[in-house]
Amino acid sequence: MTSLPHGIASDRDLINLASSTLSTDITKEVHDVSLRPVGHGGYSDIYTGTWSSPMGELAVAIKVVRAAPADPGIKKIQRRLEKEISVWKGLVHHNVQKLSGLYTGVGLLPALVSPWCKNGDINSFVQRLKSHPDVKLEKVKLDLLIGVTTGLQFLHTRRIVHGDIKGGNILISDDGVPLLCDFGLSRIIAEHSESMTQTGLTGTLRWMAPELLLEDGMKHSYASDVWACGCLFMEVWTGLQPYYTKTTQTQVLLALSRHEGPSRPPEMPDFIWSRVQECCNFDSSQRPPPWHITQSLSSAKIRSSIDIGMTVYSVAWFPDGIRVVVGCASGSMHVLNLDTGATLLRLDGHTDAVLQVAVSPSGKFFASCSDDRSIRLWDAETGHAIGAPMIGHTRRVWSVAFSPDGRHIVSGSEDETIRIWSTESCTTVLGPLHGHTASVSSVAYSPDGSRIVSSSWDNTVRVWDARTGDPILTLRGHSDWVRSAVYSPDGLRVVSGSDDHTVRIWDATTGQRVGIPLEGHSGSVWSVAYSPDGTRIASGSCDHTIRIWDAVTGASTVATIRGHMDRVYSVAFSPEGKRLSSASEDGTVRIWDATDDWRRWDI
Repeated sequence: MTSLPHGIASDRDLINLASSTLSTDITKEVHDVSLRPVGHGGYSDIYTGTWSSPMGELAVAIKVVRAAPADPGIKKIQRRLEKEISVWKGLVHHNVQKLSGLYTGVGLLPALVSPWCKNGDINSFVQRLKSHPDVKLEKVKLDLLIGVTTGLQFLHTRRIVHGDIKGGNILISDDGVPLLCDFGLSRIIAEHSESMTQTGLTGTLRWMAPELLLEDGMKHSYASDVWACGCLFMEVWTGLQPYYTKTTQTQVLLALSRHEGPSRPPEMPDFIWSRVQECCNFDSSQRPPPWHITQSLSSAKIRSSIDIGMTVYSVAWFPDGIRVVVGCASGSMHVLNLDTGATLLRLDGHTDAVLQVAVSPSGKFFASCSDDRSIRLWDAETGHAIGAPMIGHTRRVWSVAFSPDGRHIVSGSEDETIRIWSTESCTTVLGPLHGHTASVSSVAYSPDGSRIVSSSWDNTVRVWDARTGDPILTLRGHSDWVRSAVYSPDGLRVVSGSDDHTVRIWDATTGQRVGIPLEGHSGSVWSVAYSPDGTRIASGSCDHTIRIWDAVTGASTVATIRGHMDRVYSVAFSPEGKRLSSASEDGTVRIWDATDDWRRWDI
């Protein structure tokens, strides 16, 4: 979203300032009112005009409520509007449309004057952005929905029920901020009018909570606002109305009577669909409050999602925090610029899938290992292979890692052995190390380079002397294959992930378990990683999720991240610890916000 330079006020800022100090009736200050409506809402017609405010001439929208002269409820509506407007006028929030005042020059009822939003409503705004390839539309939509739920929470804390949440009632300010408008208007009209004309009832009905349509005497409530919010998420994310598979109002009502929620559009990701399901709960008492939805959406913010087009087995960061390298099922590797999403290098050399990649401490090189039983070293700037392929393992090589000084690479293989290689000569300098009785699935150096930790399909984690290759510890406790194990940044702990669906923390000196197993995944844990400050652990699983754990207390899940559509094979924190990368069988690499917000919010 764009923002104005510091010190320059937008029209909205000026209107907010002017509106807060003026009387409610601003009819005499409004001029150049359009002769005909420029738009129509469910209960109103929209005119344009200019307001001569103390801050200057400002464009405004004039919402004229449609009313029939013979409607006996007009007087009640007028009194109620005048009472409510005095309250609405005092509401100031960055996600709520400011009411500037009343205008009595058009229509039978006082018209509502508010800032003119040239960006239109949320749906037209998103639709226009689709024609801009440089816009990260998924992030924009997520920001818009967060703004909507933030504004709704503000209204609810002021004891105001919106009553008509839908795309047409969410305007976009000149600086791209979503603004809730028309809050309370439909409720007042529904309660007091007997003959008011509604256009677009079909659209409104599709957003209405089932209790409003199926139960006698039910009124709009905080819970019905939340149901409508879930419907709005569908509308904004996919461009489809709720119950888009139903062509008539009768079909929608029948679906509601059978307790059928809105159908999931095929292009809607898990983390948004989960919010829709929470909001559109037929038990109104179980619908989450807006603040909870805001937190969930905020935690799900994806900084970028890069489609590789094939299974991605591994992702590793460069020290600059701008680039990552990924290993793919095709045998290729891609160096990606995360600021632009561009592929800087594509490297081919392996004859089978690349199962893991690792970046040297200097960032000048990276290593790869493959189903083709080889390990290769690459120049990160040119993409040229360095030296000959490292051959020695007799079966696929699952894992590689650089020593802290960058002089050695350790590898683990399906042949049940570990080898240490020289990055200068690309030859084995230690090993093969025997001890595991099944495939060695991962290897990693300790921060000081004195030890190596390995995990295996023999259900164990082992610690080795990196200089002599002697075994030091065997960590037992997992009840199934161990897929991944790494050291904490201070070298005092080891974390492991297993096919038994758990993550375990170990004392790296004694080999004793620290705390209880971390449970929450419903599938095999393929990858674990410590944050650079050692306070968090990330795990990626076959259950398509990533979980964040408190590494200090060993507490249960801090956050569950949903977004991948298939197995998550690799997770890695960025060098500064503020981002998390993940690689998946769904063919994407995703970069997630890894700030402390994860400590509070479950996605």
